[in-house]
Amino acid sequence: MLALPSVAAACSLLRVEAAKGADLIVYFTRFKNEDNTEGKYKKCRLVKQRRDDTKSFFVTPFRQDANVIVHEDDWPR
Repeated sequence: MLALPSVAAACSLLRVEAAKGADLIVYFTRFKNEDNTEGKYKKCRLVKQRRDDTKSFFVTPFRQDANVIVHEDDWPR
């Protein structure tokens, strides 16, 4: 029996105003080959307040400051 490929777990993402203390520092790229998430956040949803399954994120204009580089197609709306 073949194992099914893993599917990204559902999660909640909360945008914060400063990088300090954010779980994810995100840089959005226009180039698919720079995306280092492999669609990991595509199934997540954006929320307005923190919940147990929530990660906070900050969007940086500088690629070198990011720990997540993601194409906008692989990010929740």
